[in-house]
Amino acid sequence: MPAYPATLTNKTWQKNKGLFAKAKSTGIGEALTAMEKAYAASGFAMDPVKLGSETVDPMQFKQRYDKLGATLQSHAKKIDALAATVQQRITAAKTTFTGNKSVLTVLGRLEGDLANFRAALKPNGSIFTDQLADVLAAYKKGLHATTAYRLMMGSDQWYATTKNFYDQVLRDVKALEADPRVDKINELWGGNQPPPRSLRTTPRGWDQMLAKDFPVTTAAIRAGKAWDTFNKNLPWIDDVGNEQGNGASKRVRAMIQGNVTEQKAVTRFALEYSQSLMTYRNFVNDLGKLEKLLQKFA
Repeated sequence: MPAYPATLTNKTWQKNKGLFAKAKSTGIGEALTAMEKAYAASGFAMDPVKLGSETVDPMQFKQRYDKLGATLQSHAKKIDALAATVQQRITAAKTTFTGNKSVLTVLGRLEGDLANFRAALKPNGSIFTDQLADVLAAYKKGLHATTAYRLMMGSDQWYATTKNFYDQVLRDVKALEADPRVDKINELWGGNQPPPRSLRTTPRGWDQMLAKDFPVTTAAIRAGKAWDTFNKNLPWIDDVGNEQGNGASKRVRAMIQGNVTEQKAVTRFALEYSQSLMTYRNFVNDLGKLEKLLQKFA
């Protein structure tokens, strides 16, 4: 946190003002004490690490950070009003001690330090910006240590990875439409095929990991459980993601009966799965929104 200037304390003033100034009251010491107390009670004197560690949720932090900025402006105005009183008393003292070079020198230094202090308290001043920067740095440190941040912004790159897997599955569907066989389903998505398995499980990861660390942000992006919207209530997403155990091909094969040929069954499956994927695209976009927000705190 930005330290209060030692040169603007009553203690320093009493030490430096000299015998002539001590012989006559100026009111400067009392005014300095009031200004120092106001600073000590302000947001500038609060621990920035504590302020930045209250939450790791990006939107929640942004709300609190903006509120802190407004609070600091309010506190700065109060302190500056007290600083104006100090300045008035310095000005009066300079008149009182006209001709006393040593006292005027001390008053001049005090006046210069006061001017610098008042400038530093402005929104673009060093005290103001340093406090906000320290709070932001503390927040980033906590944020970057979360599981959710590492999944989104670390090597896993959930948005880019999910988007790539999504695009790959769309290409696979076109391949299936060109060759509508049940065995083709297993050829495309059976065995160790990350794309469909990832589309199946990532919504649960949103609920269990992303929403755990970022409850306010994820709720603002997507209300409700991602698993319900993008797996449980979407035909074929879970089955294709489980094709390693013949989840989709077994169901499609059961559709082949009566006048429903293999080609018709597979074509119907491909259409229904495509429709589910069109809805699933919203989830991919949700991950993109979260990544864009997190990039501001990289």
